[in-house]
Amino acid sequence: MVVNRSWFVWLLGTWLCLVSAPGAGQGAGGDDLFLAVQATPQKVMVQGQVVLTVQFFRAIEIAGAALSAPELAAEQAVLERLGEDRAYTSSHQGRPYQVVERRYALFPQKSGRLTIPPLRLEVQSGRRGLFAFLDDSLAGRSGEIKRRFSEAVEIEVEPMASQAQGERHWLPAHRVQLLEKWQESSLRLQVGESVTRTLTLLADGLTAAQLPELAPLALAGQGEEMKYYPDQPQLRDQHEASGIIGMRQEKVAMVPTRAGKVVLPAIEVAWWNVDEGRREVARIAARTVEVAAAAQAQQPVRAPAASQGPAEVGAAPEVPARQGGAVAEPATAWLVPFLALGWGVTVLLWGISGWRRRQAAQPVAAAEVQTVAQADHWAVLQRACQDGAAPLCRTALLSWAQARWPEARLAHLHDLEHFWQRQGWHELVQELHDLHRCSFASQGEVWQGARLWQQLHALPASTRSGHHAVLPALYPLEVTHAPP
Repeated sequence: MVVNRSWFVWLLGTWLCLVSAPGAGQGAGGDDLFLAVQATPQKVMVQGQVVLTVQFFRAIEIAGAALSAPELAAEQAVLERLGEDRAYTSSHQGRPYQVVERRYALFPQKSGRLTIPPLRLEVQSGRRGLFAFLDDSLAGRSGEIKRRFSEAVEIEVEPMASQAQGERHWLPAHRVQLLEKWQESSLRLQVGESVTRTLTLLADGLTAAQLPELAPLALAGQGEEMKYYPDQPQLRDQHEASGIIGMRQEKVAMVPTRAGKVVLPAIEVAWWNVDEGRREVARIAARTVEVAAAAQAQQPVRAPAASQGPAEVGAAPEVPARQGGAVAEPATAWLVPFLALGWGVTVLLWGISGWRRRQAAQPVAAAEVQTVAQADHWAVLQRACQDGAAPLCRTALLSWAQARWPEARLAHLHDLEHFWQRQGWHELVQELHDLHRCSFASQGEVWQGARLWQQLHALPASTRSGHHAVLPALYPLEVTHAPP
């Protein structure tokens, strides 16, 4: 009798443990509701991507369900949900089930063992018809609530590879691409003309926030033959069923300052191939571009050709030859000294005209040298205003103002603001305030640069171009306005 009682107690305890265990209902044969959680891969490099797949299986009608998110501290891992829930029909142990699947992208931040606690599922009994999604909570709903728990998931996180210890960036990914695109299909550069180079970095298995800046890599080792104006980068994550594809895109406006050959160095981004277990490099090869001289510089002031001298202006007519040794008629004899005098006056006037041309060419050349810097910045400033690129406009505006008013000693945009206030240009001051506000707004306010460009063009031509003579457009971009 004692033995039978002990046997009964053992059976009862075993049954209670099976019913109350957190993992109960995780796919045992005949279960109507259960959760399945799978991590792919189960071994990953630190900051690499793990796809966490959560599947809710049901074989009965329900009125609703709510699934808890994985509970992980921020220092443990970064978690992002991949798209919307997916519903389909599947078979498990020979029994048909309706399945709702949810996926997460998980990026461990520390090496070692990462434990994902059991996920909790709450199910409301009843009939609802077609059920294809999971809620976050069933709070406030009436009816019987059933709970199910998944098993905990263990992930082994390996440290950074020893071969990548000296790298500036650690990028464990499945695939990385580095692309470039130029504003023009045929790359033809000219002094003073702005051209835009777009750099794009794509990484399969990383978020855009993990990707490095590209502009410093593109500008490394550059000389003074080119000026660069980087724009605000664009970051975007594309969520796929297999994970996240991060994209970082940066645009750089380039303005050549001298003619000749310019070498653009190679751009390299080292990354770790998690599939092959090796270091690889995404690369844009170096290239040499030819920069043509400015349009105005190709048209020097021409002095009149020697063949267009006085003989062309007023050549003496042919003097009648003597006939039979006789002297010309007295009525035409006075023409010879008169024509000689006219020829001498013409030579004198031509010499004075050439001297004046040479004298005028000297200040024009000096004005051209000073105007080149202003025209460079003016072209970039125009593009920034038209594109609404506030960060690029701030850089170009200050550079243009420093070249335009060197005597004002403008070190910051605040100095430019005070200078404009002293000049009484209150509309420009207001547009500068708008530029400041949009550049540093917490919600990313959109800046309209057309108004600033309009106010700059409203300045008198002498004010925009200085005390030097206004030259024809040396470096036209897309409009025919005279550059400053």
